[in-house]
Amino acid sequence: MSQTLTIEIVKSRFDDWRSKKVGGRSRIPDHIRMQAVELAKTVPRPKVIEQLRINGSILKEWERS
Repeated sequence: MSQTLTIEIVKSRFDDWRSKKVGGRSRIPDHIRMQAVELAKTVPRPKVIEQLRINGSILKEWERS
């Protein structure tokens, strides 16, 4: 990725997606999921999970895929 990812940038993208999604349960777009995985390589996992408001098990699943 050309831009350095920060927790603030990725959180903003998650918040933007959440505000625009239709329906209760929608799949998180792949590009946002990949950003969360990349972020977890440099930021402590608990902070990523808390700030992005995602489930730790889901993050592990994304890392494996």
